[in-house]
Amino acid sequence: TLEALSYGVPCIVTDGVGLGNDIAYANAGFKCATNAIDIAKALNKFINDYGNIEVMSHCARMLIQNKFDLGLIAKKSIDSYRDLINK
Repeated sequence: TLEALSYGVPCIVTDGVGLGNDIAYANAGFKCATNAIDIAKALNKFINDYGNIEVMSHCARMLIQNKFDLGLIAKKSIDSYRDLINK
């Protein structure tokens, strides 16, 4: 999922995917329940919103850049370790 988002591919994910709330909030795709009816509804919504694909694609890339960039994650990890060591 992260790789697809990094290429600007909006994703449809089910409740079991930990990124679901982030994806929905960032307008980088759709989150749905894990059943055939809700998945079909999400697919239908994606098809109907296809005119918005460029915006969703941009949002997908921005989600990765702002929340999941490896440099950002490394900095947060280092800061957390420093906090632990200094306590």
